[in-house]
Amino acid sequence: PYHEQALGFQTAVLAQLVQPFRLAMIRDGETRYGAANMVTIPELFTTLTRAVWGEVWTPGTVSNADAIRRDLQRAYLDQMTALVVKPPPRTPADARAVARRTLKDLDRRLAAASGSGTLNAYMAAHVDESRARIQKALDAGLEAER
Repeated sequence: PYHEQALGFQTAVLAQLVQPFRLAMIRDGETRYGAANMVTIPELFTTLTRAVWGEVWTPGTVSNADAIRRDLQRAYLDQMTALVVKPPPRTPADARAVARRTLKDLDRRLAAASGSGTLNAYMAAHVDESRARIQKALDAGLEAER
């Protein structure tokens, strides 16, 4: 019950942060006021990714995530892969491109974490599965563009 409530709230917040209208507003603000005066889509995605994937973000400080964090990380992948594979209507093209780049960077970090030797069985399996999901989304995204 608590786990489901916490995850439900976290998932809702993630969805709000990457909804097409919000991303379009960010992009339009950059255009209107300059990137130096606004939060940009790359800044949003980097900050969000760091917050959700902190356990594997920095090489040398890799740690294991508990079940709630792993579920949050899965929800994050659901949102980001949707932006790459099948973006909702009115999603800015820049958001899709940045989501693709963000997933590539995350995959690189997950690969380093996988080789760190510090992951428990749950986290090692989670990292492997996450990498497979990212690769599948990146491949599918390219197919969809052809």
